[in-house]
Amino acid sequence: ASKLIEMLIAKEKELSNSMCPTDKQLEFLVGMYLCPDVPFEKHDVKKTLDLGNGLWRKLTPDEFAEELKTKMSKAQASKFIDDYRGAFHTWKTTRVRPEQVKYIRDLEARMSNLAPSTAIEWAVDEEGNLMQIVKKLPDKSKVYSPTAYVPIDDMELMMFSVQEASKYIDILNLGLGIMDSTA
Repeated sequence: ASKLIEMLIAKEKELSNSMCPTDKQLEFLVGMYLCPDVPFEKHDVKKTLDLGNGLWRKLTPDEFAEELKTKMSKAQASKFIDDYRGAFHTWKTTRVRPEQVKYIRDLEARMSNLAPSTAIEWAVDEEGNLMQIVKKLPDKSKVYSPTAYVPIDDMELMMFSVQEASKYIDILNLGLGIMDSTA
C-alpha cells in the first residue's frame, strides 16, 4: 500500500508540472492582478496587450487568465501563490472597502443625474432696482442635460486606498452639496 501511495504522489507531482492551473488558482491569481507587489512580469506573465505604435491596454480578467494558463503550470501557480500571498493580502487590507465602492457608485449616479430645476435671472425694474427672477425649467427627464462628470473606471477605483476612497467621497459630497444648492 505504501508503494502505491508513493507512486500516486510521484504521478501527481509529474502531472502537476504539466497541467494548467486550476480554476481556483486562476481566480486567485486574477485577483492579484492589480497588486503592485506581485511581480507577474518577472515570471514572463504579461498584464498588458501591445496595440502597436507605442499603444497598449490592460488585459481583461479573462485575457489575463488565458495568459496565466499559457505561462504557468499548476505547480508553478501554486508556488507563485505561496510566494506572493502575504504581500497580496497585506496590500489588499489597505484597498477601498466594498461599502465605500457602493457609496461612491451611489454618489456618482447622483452626480451624473444632476440638472437644475430652476434658473435664476437678474433684471432691473423701472425704478432701477436689481431684481432676482426665479424661473422653473422644463422637466429634467425631457431635456438633454449634458454633464461634465464621468464616473471613475472600476479598475482605477479598486486601486484606491481606504484613505483615497474617503477623500473621493468627500469630494463627491462637496460637489453634490454645491450642485444641490443651485437646484
